[in-house]
Amino acid sequence: MGVTSPSNGQLTVRKGGTITLECKASGNPVPSIIWSKKDSSLPSGEKSLEGFSITLEKVDRHQAGVYQCTATNGVGDPVTVDMTLEVLCFSITLEKVDRHQAGVYQCTATNGVGDPVTVDMTLEVL
Repeated sequence: MGVTSPSNGQLTVRKGGTITLECKASGNPVPSIIWSKKDSSLPSGEKSLEGFSITLEKVDRHQAGVYQCTATNGVGDPVTVDMTLEVLCFSITLEKVDRHQAGVYQCTATNGVGDPVTVDMTLEVL
């Protein structure tokens, strides 16, 4: 049985974006695919889902992490592939700034391994 995924197992999506994770497996009999998220539930709240792909919409930092696709066909051992999803914060560009845009802007970065890192940026309008 063979399973394919992104070449380096790394996937990247912008915060607020949509991404489809795909897992292709071959074998005889045809394998079934089960998705799970390492050390967590899937964004749907379920522990696992069956299907060759899952789509994540309106992605935020909580969806970052290691997704696992496991192929099994009842012959031999199941095969699991890890895919690490990184969620990118986007930059903020303000033009013609006025006092209504003053405040604290926050960006959180996570890699699914360590604790998230949050940076607060304060914009003062003089």
